[in-house]
Amino acid sequence: MMCVWCCAGHGLFCVDVKTWSGCVSAQNDIHWHVQVKSKAQISVEQVPDALHIITAKARNLHCHMKRCGLNVRTDQFFPRILFLSPDCVLSEELRMKKELVSYADVPEFLCSLRETFTAWLPDVFTPSWISGHLSFRQMRAARECLRVMRTWDLLQLVSGQELKGDYQSCTHLAVQRHETEVLHFSRDTTLLTHTLYSLLGLTTQVTVRMYKRGAEGWLGKHLVATATIPSATQVIFRISGEESDSQFPVKSISCMTLSI
Repeated sequence: MMCVWCCAGHGLFCVDVKTWSGCVSAQNDIHWHVQVKSKAQISVEQVPDALHIITAKARNLHCHMKRCGLNVRTDQFFPRILFLSPDCVLSEELRMKKELVSYADVPEFLCSLRETFTAWLPDVFTPSWISGHLSFRQMRAARECLRVMRTWDLLQLVSGQELKGDYQSCTHLAVQRHETEVLHFSRDTTLLTHTLYSLLGLTTQVTVRMYKRGAEGWLGKHLVATATIPSATQVIFRISGEESDSQFPVKSISCMTLSI
């Protein structure tokens, strides 16, 4: 499976590609069933609701475009799932979903993304707010935004858990993403000093070391900056697949790697 972003005149398409074989049906709001028959037996695989996933991706893309300053309406984002196997059969319920493109309908869908001259010409003279299509300026901005769109950031917690998503902000840190690649968080207090801080009503500190983006030198990555901040400071991070931001105290973070 892969996810593809496509910019066309009538909107932005977020497309997932599936190579499943068998009968696909919706079990509930969370899972689908893929039933495969063979001569010996019938096997059923439970998979996450693909329609929910692609809809969330389209919603995240819309949020990303808005953060980049691109004014595109929600109804100009189209989630689609292409089923590429001729042996994949959708249930009647799923066939009714316009977001799902069966094997037989894939060629027609791909052709719909290609704009002919006669389809393109009216958009030259018709304002986008009348036609409902993307303006040429919006298409250029959207394509540029997609071209430079980064991959996930990686947040490593002290517990060993790793989370993929988007780093949003941190109150006491001024991070330049294009310059900084890795941030290391370290608590400089021992148990004794931590107890002393608590008795005195003081806040323990965390040291954040920011390292330059790029290949390592002879002595490792070049240190860009160092900051000492309160251990209760929150890092705002949008976990992949989540619809809202999460907060992590810096004392719970070991390392954070930023994508370009």
